[in-house]
Amino acid sequence: MKWAKSQVFERISNIYTFSKDPLLQRNARRHIFMPWDDKQVHNLMFKIKKAINDRGECAIPFMEKDLSRAFMSDEVFEEIEKQIQNQVETHLVMSNLDSIHIFRVDAVSRECMAQNSIKELEGLSKHNVWLTVGDLFVFKANHNQDPSEISYALEELITSAQTQNLFVCAQALELSQGKAEKYNQFSRWLEMNRNLTYDYFIRSCELQENVYQESWGALNRRTQHFLIMAEQGRHKGIMYRDSEKMQYLKESLECYLSAVINELNEVYIRPLINAFGAYPCLREAWDETQAGLIHPKMQSIINELLESDRDQVKSIELFLEYVHAAKSLLFSLKKRFTKKIGKEEYLLIENFLCRQESLVESFTCKGLFQKLQSILAIKNWLRDALSKPEKLSSQELKTINLKLTHLLTIMCSTSYEDNIFFKLVEEKTSKGVVKRTFEDEVKALLKLDPLKKSA
Repeated sequence: MKWAKSQVFERISNIYTFSKDPLLQRNARRHIFMPWDDKQVHNLMFKIKKAINDRGECAIPFMEKDLSRAFMSDEVFEEIEKQIQNQVETHLVMSNLDSIHIFRVDAVSRECMAQNSIKELEGLSKHNVWLTVGDLFVFKANHNQDPSEISYALEELITSAQTQNLFVCAQALELSQGKAEKYNQFSRWLEMNRNLTYDYFIRSCELQENVYQESWGALNRRTQHFLIMAEQGRHKGIMYRDSEKMQYLKESLECYLSAVINELNEVYIRPLINAFGAYPCLREAWDETQAGLIHPKMQSIINELLESDRDQVKSIELFLEYVHAAKSLLFSLKKRFTKKIGKEEYLLIENFLCRQESLVESFTCKGLFQKLQSILAIKNWLRDALSKPEKLSSQELKTINLKLTHLLTIMCSTSYEDNIFFKLVEEKTSKGVVKRTFEDEVKALLKLDPLKKSA
């Protein structure tokens, strides 16, 4: 059986393909798959998760399903070790054909790491390959009770090209009762308390099949998570009234804004900041250019990101400041590489900066600036309403809840003009978003055979 044996597999990595970034070429990356059986170690995934939560890491031996030693050649081991040292995101995929978990591998060792493992694995000291994992993402849970669905998802995961990093910091917004917002940065999935309940699963399916359709896969995983949370909050609010209803709607708006921030960073900010780190000549060009910038605010935005090792801005407001001055910055940087022929990378960087420049121009042409300003206006309106909740009458609460419910419904709808994520996906993929019409949906519905499905 294909998924009964541990293996090291190659997966094509083309990070930032969506934003057409020419700096990072297609690479074959090494990742690891291991099956597990609940009969061997009960609740293995929960125990590893707890160890990572308690200690920040957990050591797992490279083993077969029956806990016996799995083989890894010296050549493959060295490749994986070098890959991790070069800060390439490396995955350990584990499945019992009832769920799929993906771990971030932070180190590999030929020495026994049993002391950093869980109790049930400490006795496997004779294993000669140990993996230190530092974060966990639940990729899929078998809510439909269909093992073939998990097998298909495994096949799809391993054979499809990787187009985004999975373990990237997430930005989240929290509207406080006062005037100031609170921004949180989650460095790990475990900090986000992501819970794959059946409701979470259903909301995910609804968004993928009915709202975003083919666009869903283009959104990064953090964006997807916050959009699902936004839907959960919006639907929970239906069952409540007055201040309780407003609390759920507030949480829904917070999650929606967090989804927007994360997607903006994925498309516009992260590729540029990573390029500064990957190419010293681009960093030198920035050091020479920043003193003469027309917009001095840009200098503090970029330097803060570079000095803090963060590759994302924390708020939509800060992003709009970046976009306002980005064209001038990118043009100044691009001039330093135009017609340079000393190194091949100069042409790559010039093409990359041209692409980033066109993204900024398209951002303005598609009215995304105005769209973000409208979303911010909703946030500021709700923040003001929350500043003195005790002074709101029942009628005022009713009006706020009705308006906020209506606006959230519009922003999360299938409308190309009203849902900002459709245009962001177009920017990412350089492809138009095709939406099925009402008539198309009905035709697809009529093709379904309920009797055949239930037989």
